[in-house]
Amino acid sequence: GHVTGVQTCALPISDYTFLNDRLAKHYGISGVYGSDFRRVKLAADSPRRGLLGKGLLLLVTSRSTRTSPVVRGKWILEILLGTPPPAPPANVPPLAEQKQADGRVLTVRELMAKHRANPVCASCHGNIDPAGFALEQFDGIGKWRVVDAGFQPIDASGQLPDGTKFAGINDFRTLMIAKKEQFLYTLANKLTMYGLGRGTESFDAPAVRKVVRDSAASNYKFSAIVLNIVMVGFFAAVTRLCSEEAFRKSERVNAIVKSTIRDIQKSPLQALEILTQSVTTLEDLQKTSAQDGLSIKESSDSFDKMLLEWKVRKSDVIG
Repeated sequence: GHVTGVQTCALPISDYTFLNDRLAKHYGISGVYGSDFRRVKLAADSPRRGLLGKGLLLLVTSRSTRTSPVVRGKWILEILLGTPPPAPPANVPPLAEQKQADGRVLTVRELMAKHRANPVCASCHGNIDPAGFALEQFDGIGKWRVVDAGFQPIDASGQLPDGTKFAGINDFRTLMIAKKEQFLYTLANKLTMYGLGRGTESFDAPAVRKVVRDSAASNYKFSAIVLNIVMVGFFAAVTRLCSEEAFRKSERVNAIVKSTIRDIQKSPLQALEILTQSVTTLEDLQKTSAQDGLSIKESSDSFDKMLLEWKVRKSDVIG
């Protein structure tokens, strides 16, 4: 499928998108006709390349009447890079109105400059705003523009906290390539949380890093990351809570994991749903064992053997 076969490290810079005629018109791309969506290759300098050029993202990170570098910058830091900024302090004053008493309409950059004049606000906004300004040439519904609502030329340049400068969205997208490892870890971490139905803790970090390392051989395909989450040991962490006696008496746990891998191979687009259902089944098995009064011990030898079998099959499953 398009989702499972994509190199996830390329998502911020991918050179294609899916369009029908209406969306192509919204994006300013010619030569697309009809209501059916189809894959369209993007020019090397297209602002629509990667996740950051997509209309839905740009819409949900805007205010009702204007763009928001703060919301957009926070989304990039938190969702793509896994470095969420701290929560704002209490009683933060709202931004001033764009239209001034003399009739002049301030640009969003000028509004943010006034806001950062408050030392309490400046420390956080110095990290958040630059990433948001990189997207400023997209309006509140994601249309490309060169002037803002006040017909002022848009300045989409910025400087990251580490001193790296960029001139606009294409420069900023290139900077994202240098943060590939950070993006991949964040993606694997969020998929792990989705699959396990809980937040990850500090003790989960080594396993998440292993997911990323093991996915390199498959060029970080989405399906490879999902399957490595299954095989890295998160399932074992759940099922180790079952008693050794229950594990020896039943091959159900092994069957569940083998079935999970087989089902993901057959229906990769449903990989996350399959993973979630299997975790639920294993947790139910754990509860049943506890209710039966069985002693709880680690069956590490059995799990090591089973994990070895998964790894042997991994190349066939992912391929």
